[in-house]
Amino acid sequence: MTVLRSPDLFTALRMLAVPVLYTLSWRGEAAAFRLLFPLALLTDLIDGWLARRAGPSARGRYLDSIADALFYTSVPLWLWRLHPAVVRAWWPWCFPAVLLYAAGIVVKTSRCRFIAALHLPTTRVAGAAAMAYALWELWGGAPRAMMQAIWVLLALAALIELRTALGLPRAAPAARRGRP
Repeated sequence: MTVLRSPDLFTALRMLAVPVLYTLSWRGEAAAFRLLFPLALLTDLIDGWLARRAGPSARGRYLDSIADALFYTSVPLWLWRLHPAVVRAWWPWCFPAVLLYAAGIVVKTSRCRFIAALHLPTTRVAGAAAMAYALWELWGGAPRAMMQAIWVLLALAALIELRTALGLPRAAPAARRGRP
């Protein structure tokens, strides 16, 4: 039996929150969504902090990458369900960032043979700004200019991550089978 380390437990909680957040957003239960969404964001901060203190593990990086991909790619869909007018207004701004982010996932997965999060500083800053915007929007409506600036920042961060991913070496055959 495999025992999860404490950072992995917080990562697992974020993964478990994803289907619950989908259910809440699709049912239009904004109040419950507003409570769970920040808690799920908090698990990302806590698991990273705990992993840095305890020392990262291969399984932890693998699980965190999957949790990040599931959670952060879902945020625009959740906001679309809860605030459709806002999303309709900013889809031209978010499309390039989402497309570049998806391309990065494809490239990293093809090179590493699993979903890999590079955790680049630009990605962290852009992600934090985007989540701050999402929280602001959920709790009362963020300014449009802020949203536009954040989507430009997200597109630039995704482009930097894609460029970095293109420079990654392909995983060796033995490494492909040695996934955690």
